[in-house]
Amino acid sequence: MPKIRPLLFLDAWRGIAALWVVMTHACIAFLATGDNLRFLHSPLYAVSARGQLGVALFFVISGYCIMGAAYAALASGRGVMGYGFDRLRRIYPPYFAACVLMLAIGFLTGFAQSRHLLPAPHHHPDHSTWNRPQFWLANALLLQAEWNQPTLLLVAWSLCYEIYFYGLIGVMLFFAQVFARGRDLTAGLPVFRFGISALMLLSLFWLILSPATCPFPLDRWYQFGLGSLLFLAGPDKSPLAGWHGRVQLCLALFFILIFAIRHDLSASPGGLVHHFVLGQPSTREQAITCLLFTCVLWLLRPWDEHLARHRFLRPLLWTGAISYSIYLIHPLVMPFADESGRLLGFDRNWYGVTYFAQIAVALFAGWLFHLAIERHFISSRQKRRVAEELKK
Repeated sequence: MPKIRPLLFLDAWRGIAALWVVMTHACIAFLATGDNLRFLHSPLYAVSARGQLGVALFFVISGYCIMGAAYAALASGRGVMGYGFDRLRRIYPPYFAACVLMLAIGFLTGFAQSRHLLPAPHHHPDHSTWNRPQFWLANALLLQAEWNQPTLLLVAWSLCYEIYFYGLIGVMLFFAQVFARGRDLTAGLPVFRFGISALMLLSLFWLILSPATCPFPLDRWYQFGLGSLLFLAGPDKSPLAGWHGRVQLCLALFFILIFAIRHDLSASPGGLVHHFVLGQPSTREQAITCLLFTCVLWLLRPWDEHLARHRFLRPLLWTGAISYSIYLIHPLVMPFADESGRLLGFDRNWYGVTYFAQIAVALFAGWLFHLAIERHFISSRQKRRVAEELKK
């Protein structure tokens, strides 16, 4: 099975998705005070408040990348254990480090507030759940959604979906390797196509007929599945190229369009609804965003390498290369930037300065976290690619 080069341009989109999420959380403290109506009615706020759509982009991108990792495991004969180890190493250690950092910041902040070195919090957090062992076990295993437990880290809800998505692809990889045993490894690809498409149709029909009862993680499988089917559609003259993958992707896009037309809900059905995200986009907005995003990726794929070489995309490529670190760390550092900006007088009509300062601090902290933690837990191939992006 020949290797398929990953989309370089995906890093730019990953950077856009990360920035979009950061923009949303840059508005949290502002909405708590609501003292700048001009900013509240600005286009910048309208875009920022829908940063949840950035997570939807992440899921589509993740579907493409994880399907690529499963294909590589199938092509090399590494097996499910190698695939699973790479995925767990990639997501858990940086997540654990971010949780430890969050606890340390919380302890130091509480200590400073008790000594009147920092102002008292406006809202005292409820730590009653911290006394339950299942709270800590769920947060350690990223099973908060399954066990109905609060999240220790603000952004961990999306990682709960990722873990299940990784597991589902791992199950498909196991059966693909069994099916391909003793013959050409490409014989295992129909297992992926059938499994992903079957889950896609199941989740979409469930969402169309009874969205309120669609369980976690099927309520967002269509977002992850779109990226996976896009990979399996394959570029021209690739070992994946064929009408099967393209027909399945077109059918998935068609049913997502039906789903978007059929429903216009105010929040995500089923699963773990994230109550901290401002201006939660409707289900229709999420479905249409994923549909359009997949179509754009499909259309731009022939020009992927050409687009990735453009200088104006280098900041986004750099941001995408460290996007996981940014995603984990930004909720921990941005409140300090917000409070500092307000103390310096960048409030009310000057809140825009504080808004952009928070984004800059989030990017800088993400870069430091990547250098200190994340880069030690990524594959050698990705290390080389990230190093090239960071040098540009």
